[in-house]
Amino acid sequence: MCGRFALTEPEKILSRYDLLTPPPRMEPNYNVAPSFTMPIITRNSPNKAIMAKWGFLPVWEYKKPKPFGLINIRSETCKEKPYFKNVLLSARCLVPATGFYEWKELKLEGKAEKIPFFISLKDQELFSFAGVYAMCEDAEKKPQYYFAILTSEPNSFMKDIHRRMPVILEKKEEDKYLDPDNKDFDSLYNLITTQYPSDKMKTYPVSKAVNSPRNNSKDLLKGLKLS
Repeated sequence: MCGRFALTEPEKILSRYDLLTPPPRMEPNYNVAPSFTMPIITRNSPNKAIMAKWGFLPVWEYKKPKPFGLINIRSETCKEKPYFKNVLLSARCLVPATGFYEWKELKLEGKAEKIPFFISLKDQELFSFAGVYAMCEDAEKKPQYYFAILTSEPNSFMKDIHRRMPVILEKKEEDKYLDPDNKDFDSLYNLITTQYPSDKMKTYPVSKAVNSPRNNSKDLLKGLKLS
């Protein structure tokens, strides 16, 4: 799964995704947690950045007093359940990130501890998770957007850290994923189940301070020396 990520240079979104208009001004976020509002990229020709809450709301959750938002959706679910198949066909987005966190259990001084690791790409400072989004109207009839990050089986790099991983798209595949005219489920499903190359990823342990979303500074990205 993916429960935390970072977007450290949001000002680069404009050029990275060829937007005609810049996204809303925002500060770097080193510890994006569920329920945070973040930019997502939708459609193409041109691409558009909209602000959305991390926690996808299926249609049956809209009217509930306390709706439950999905932060991750298994890629396989898009094939198994018709509702999510339709979501993949009609409401795809890119989720910009500079890295994400995952926790791995290690034995330190004879004691088992869950240590957070920061995972990023070697060749891209800003990359994209494959996501889906939903829109519903608030009490004032204003549109509110919600998103989830798709997950897949881990590649050989991630397998040592966690049993799932977020779907990371190759840059050359982003337009194909966003293209609203692409209604070919098989090609889309292939995109979200193709494993990102292990040799393009890197990781290192970081402080447990990232466990709390209240902590949000670049110090979270400092490498941790394990004894």
